[in-house]
Amino acid sequence: MKVRNAKKEDFKSYLEIKKESLKEYSKIAGCKINLTDNQIKKELIESINNPKRFLLIIEDREVVGYLIGSIIISGHEPYGYIDDVFIHKDFRGKSFGTSLINKFIKQRNCG
Repeated sequence: MKVRNAKKEDFKSYLEIKKESLKEYSKIAGCKINLTDNQIKKELIESINNPKRFLLIIEDREVVGYLIGSIIISGHEPYGYIDDVFIHKDFRGKSFGTSLINKFIKQRNCG
């Protein structure tokens, strides 16, 4: 398992995991959430350009999860928001999500 920032060559793997997440979110929300491949590609490019907001988790060279979030400095203590986190169902319960969150906090000097 490796947690890292996104790269352009991650597009195909990220596209697959993002579509999987949208299917699950659609079931939870009770409505269909549609994003085109181009919209997902744009999201990945924006994430590459802003690496402090986006992390991928890789297993056997495939993207199996991601985290999108932000850290805000206000006053003396930073605080953060996780906007989106998803782990493929085959990798849940194996600390992949915890690893993503810990790396996100550590990279931003907040923990």
